Amino acid sequence: MDGKSYEIYLTKSHQAAALLRDALEAQRGEKESFVTSWGAANNNPRIPTIYQGWFYALAEYDAPENTRPLYHLTIC
Repeated sequence: MDGKSYEIYLTKSHQAAALLRDALEAQRGEKESFVTSWGAANNNPRIPTIYQGWFYALAEYDAPENTRPLYHLTIC
């Protein structure tokens, strides 16, 4: 990982992934280093290959100072 923290939500529905991304974006607030995305999990280096064919919603943000980056993977 590169000093970033990740929250990743996996689902078999692209519509659900889009809604999850919208919910993550709503949590963003004024954080400048908070980026959201969604799409097919195929060939995404942050997602284990066993989940190819699934869809994801992702929040990427800078890890707080003096803490280790976090990686949360949630199956929906």
